[in-house]
Amino acid sequence: MKTVSIPKPFWLTAVAVASCMLLPTVLAAGAAPAGSTVSGAESVCYVPAQTRVLVLPIINQSGEKDRKQRADQTTSGQRELGKQFRSRGFEVVDGAEIEKALADLKIDLADEESQNRATLYRVGEALKADLVAFAVIVNVDQKRVNQPFGDNGHQLESRANVKLWLLDAKRQQPLLSAARQEAQAKNVFFAPFDSGARLIRKSVEGAVRDSLKDVLSAYPVVQK
Repeated sequence: MKTVSIPKPFWLTAVAVASCMLLPTVLAAGAAPAGSTVSGAESVCYVPAQTRVLVLPIINQSGEKDRKQRADQTTSGQRELGKQFRSRGFEVVDGAEIEKALADLKIDLADEESQNRATLYRVGEALKADLVAFAVIVNVDQKRVNQPFGDNGHQLESRANVKLWLLDAKRQQPLLSAARQEAQAKNVFFAPFDSGARLIRKSVEGAVRDSLKDVLSAYPVVQK
């Protein structure tokens, strides 16, 4: 992985260098405790177009009993996780290439024993990734906040809690290590399109997005 400016075009080079130098995330010497954002002495930066990011399949351990809703929550979180890197110009690896690597390495990410930095580094090394991103949906819930207009009107509030890893596979250092993040979404009165299931998906997306907010803040969105 290179951490130098992109030769051409000039405007892209300028953005890459500026983002690289302003990156707020720093790496500490030694392991970081689970559930933490890492800070320390060495500042690290990445040029998005030259940084290969492995976006592993999100695991849903929320206990959601409805199979379709559980699958939809996972899909929404996965899409948001990839989007956070793609929209900033990173090279994102996902899909069939990852599935094959996991099968070859005999790694089941749904097994909590595999949800650790050592395992994620192994996958990153196998696919020659610079960064590895992985998330687990820990919990989702929903409640009716109030009913000011009786049965014809109500407000729902959904919450999602996710655990997210972002690892530098080349340096074998964590930027985020099982960092926990909660987000919520509310509907408005008389808005049937904001169904309960949709709200939970929105809260999952929000939790993923907020988990990466600080570490990606230096990188401008270059595509929607």
